[in-house]
Amino acid sequence: MNLYAFVRDGIDVLGLGQYREGQDLDPIPDDGVGMGQHGERPPDHIDRYTYNATAILARLFSNKFPNASKHYLHYLANTKGDGEDVGDTLTVNVASLVKSIQGKEHLESEINDAMRFAWTRSGDSFTIVGTWTKYTINDGNDWNFAVGSYWAAGKACVKRSDTGALKAHFTFNFSDHYNWYPGLPNYLFGIFFTDEAIGRLHTAGLAKQFPMNGKTSTDVLYYGP
Repeated sequence: MNLYAFVRDGIDVLGLGQYREGQDLDPIPDDGVGMGQHGERPPDHIDRYTYNATAILARLFSNKFPNASKHYLHYLANTKGDGEDVGDTLTVNVASLVKSIQGKEHLESEINDAMRFAWTRSGDSFTIVGTWTKYTINDGNDWNFAVGSYWAAGKACVKRSDTGALKAHFTFNFSDHYNWYPGLPNYLFGIFFTDEAIGRLHTAGLAKQFPMNGKTSTDVLYYGP
């Protein structure tokens, strides 16, 4: 990514989480189990219809919504996974996420939050970490359907230049669970389904909820607020 000469004119657009000096991020917040136990009942004809219909949709929309399609097909194929109720972890293309309009806004705001804090620190070299912050993409585009809401936290290794400006290697850390909750509406590739209808594939053993993680890094040059 390009070197940032400044960060959103020193304005913390989203008012994100606080930063502190340190090396380690806090534990990732737990979003719960979603639909619950995998394979707790046998699939019925509605489950099989939903599985086949949504698999076709995912492939039909793979060019328009490549990440949403990839994540959903991982859900459908993920019946073994890392544990009884948890599927194999998927590494998300976070570099692509932060190129979307809302993802880019989130990244820039997180960088701004970090650098404003770093500006108040003394010393020529230090590391700062942020708190995990929930963010939602809701623009009806690829990443809206691929992740929706997710957790993110920043980390930056900072050095002070001879001119007083701060140079930082900033990492944007991503975490989420691909899961479903009864009673919630959902748009799969822009088509309305309920979370319960899609989540039933998990409880029927035809698909499996799974964790997602990833990160992307960029260099920052900051001259102060």
